[in-house]
Amino acid sequence: MNRMYSLVLILILSLSALALNAGVVDGYMWDDYVIEGSEELDYEWTFTGGEIATVYVEGDTSTDLDLFVYDQAGNLIVSDEGDGDACEVEWTPEETTTYIVRLKNLGDFENYYYIESN
Repeated sequence: MNRMYSLVLILILSLSALALNAGVVDGYMWDDYVIEGSEELDYEWTFTGGEIATVYVEGDTSTDLDLFVYDQAGNLIVSDEGDGDACEVEWTPEETTTYIVRLKNLGDFENYYYIESN
């Protein structure tokens, strides 16, 4: 994917995400990075209790990416394990606490991706 196209897409999605309800305590979060083949990456984000939390990931279409959210005890809260590299999960935390947001690359090749949350 053309890097300029990726940056424009990130900007558009970032601006549209500002209209979403606040989920992460520190406000809107995002990152873009390269995940290596068969790699797992973790983010620790604190979400506000009682408010809808949304996490979205989109890759460069080179591999299958899966998205998981775990609580501090390691319990799976929500996941998106569909085909492809666009993932989205949504849940409403019962209390304000930190969650582990895990991204897995199921392919053998690197995937340039971005991840965002409200």
